[in-house]
Parts: sequence; structure tokens; C-alpha cells
Amino acid sequence: MCAIVDANVVKDLFKDVGTAGKFFLSQVEDGKIKVVLGGQKLRKEYWDCGNAMRKWLSAAINAGLVRNEDDHRVNELTTKLAEDRRIRSDDWHILALAQISGARLLYSYDVDLRVDFSKKELIDMPRGKIYASSKREALTEKHRRLLRLKLCRN
Repeated sequence: MCAIVDANVVKDLFKDVGTAGKFFLSQVEDGKIKVVLGGQKLRKEYWDCGNAMRKWLSAAINAGLVRNEDDHRVNELTTKLAEDRRIRSDDWHILALAQISGARLLYSYDVDLRVDFSKKELIDMPRGKIYASSKREALTEKHRRLLRLKLCRN
């Protein structure tokens, strides 16, 4: 299982998040989910989230909890997707990372990005799934089911 975590979630993941966020983070730290990272923009967004995130990310990379994708490939595809009129959000880098990595689970609060990630013509085989939609979302059986799926093409 691999997932992409949007920067808007990362900012809150080490603060007071709902039970869905705490469960997600525990699954990553237990090695059940790999966070996929790639592309200059997402790396900068993560870095800008502060010291707690930087420290956690460094440890997670060293522990093998993060799967790195080639930044150059993600950046090139991001540039192409920025011209795609089907995309509502400005998160072309997230969609590029999903297409390259095969990650099909997105953890994001961004409504437009969640709509784009769910579009069959952008994310398919398997289709993109959304983990959570609000900062203080309670853990549900749907969350547990999503984390049991094999949502990683590669």
C-alpha cells in the first residue's frame, strides 16, 4: 500500500488531528503504508511544514517508510499536466506523482484535488481513492477498508 499525503494534511498530522489522521500516521509508522514522495514542489511543501515534519520525514526515509520517486520525471509530467484543461486544482504535482508512482490513495483536504484524483481519465488502474476530507475526521470502517486495499499500481 502506498499513499500520497498532500501538504495541507502534513501541516496538521503532528498536531491535533482526528482519529482518522492518527490511525493513518500509526499505519505509516508501523510500515503498513508507504508514503510516496517525489517532485521538487512536494518536497519543498513538506520541508516548509516545519521542524517536526522535517525531523519525522528524515527518520521515515531512513526507516524505509517513504518511497522516493524520481524528481525529474515528476517535474516533467507536472509541467505537462499544468496545461490539461480537465484538471480543476493547481496540484498538478500530486497528480503527476500518482501517475508515475502508481499510488492510488490520496490523503488531502483539498476539494478540487480530491475531485481530480477521483477522475478515471487522470488516475486509473486502479482508480484513485480519497482517505479523508476534514481535519478532525473520525476513524470509520471506510478508513480501515481503504488502508487494507492494495492501492499501488507499481
